[in-house]
Amino acid sequence: MGSYRSGKELHETPGQLENALLTQVKNMIKEERVTAIVLGCTGMMGMAKYLSKEMKAVGMPIQVIDPTAVALGYLQMMIRAGLTHSRLEYPKLDLRERGISCIKRP
Repeated sequence: MGSYRSGKELHETPGQLENALLTQVKNMIKEERVTAIVLGCTGMMGMAKYLSKEMKAVGMPIQVIDPTAVALGYLQMMIRAGLTHSRLEYPKLDLRERGISCIKRP
């Protein structure tokens, strides 16, 4: 189950987003027995903590995942481990072939 709102709509009316998300999450827990929610937009940054706290307060604790935090954590893990994506799946681009010039550092 999903719901779409534009980035502009997310921030037009204070409290509107929070109320809509709380209603949606409660319905998903009751109707579909979900145990985790993944927010699908960086425009909802900060909502994961709010939703987790509010749902716990009404006796419906649920895991709410912020995609921005996950992406940054994944990037940090890759850097610390010295890993990169697969060159077989994503070969190194030759930007010159695409007519893109890069700034060369001294």
